[in-house]
Amino acid sequence: MSEQVKPGWYIRLENEYSELRNKIYKLRVFINSEKFENISSSSQHLLTTQLLVMKQYLNVLEERIFTDTYE
Repeated sequence: MSEQVKPGWYIRLENEYSELRNKIYKLRVFINSEKFENISSSSQHLLTTQLLVMKQYLNVLEERIFTDTYE
């Protein structure tokens, strides 16, 4: 059996997913740090909102990875 080659768009999708997971991790680390407590409450709110939106986008990418086919 030959292994199917992933098309470029699918590889980019996987890369974007991986990069976004890394960014989410880094933002979570920052939000849980003392540095986060030293920024304005409006910045805290925006970063928390950003994290939520990033997680939603990650879920969309994950869904695409597991449901899209590239025959």
